Amino acid sequence: MVLYDWKIMISFNKDLFIFDTETTGLDPKIHRVVQIAGVLLDKHTLEERWSFSENVYASSKDIQYAHPKAMEKHNISPQTLSQATRWPIIWSRINKLLDREDYDIYGLNIQKFDIPMINRMNEIYKQKDHWSREMIIDLWPFFLVSGKLTNQGYARTGYSSLENIIKCFGIKCKQHDALEDCLATAEALRRMKSILGAGNKL
Repeated sequence: MVLYDWKIMISFNKDLFIFDTETTGLDPKIHRVVQIAGVLLDKHTLEERWSFSENVYASSKDIQYAHPKAMEKHNISPQTLSQATRWPIIWSRINKLLDREDYDIYGLNIQKFDIPMINRMNEIYKQKDHWSREMIIDLWPFFLVSGKLTNQGYARTGYSSLENIIKCFGIKCKQHDALEDCLATAEALRRMKSILGAGNKL
């Protein structure tokens, strides 16, 4: 269930677990997840409590089908991926993290991208788990409904972009990877909550 009212959403009942992935491209049929990361935020302060980041093994065939722009964007070398941890091991760790009821799971643009990519990885490696869209809350409507993205010209119908959110809130990123994207999303949430919580307009 996605909540669209920012007046409700600036108060969270549970801690927030934000996750993100990096892949070899956009097509789940031929592209693979090569990195997954997550950040747990305190429900009151939205400050980081802990985080994790894992590179995912990719075969030479996976690299062969990789989109050059995707590989350039996250800059994870084929050599690094050839020595990374296999998906079933990573997925078992993630399941242990997510098998809790004291926080909710959030992501950005996850309905159209991350969930299909993760489910495809589970199919390839014969993992029984299947993520549904109801399990995870997409943060893009949260940012969009606040009005700041629209007011500053960063919102486009049908298109959600972390880059737009970063530019809109003036956030500086060290690099582009899954963990850095999670941290940038968390920082945008903190800035938006601070503005809205103070009763100001974005």
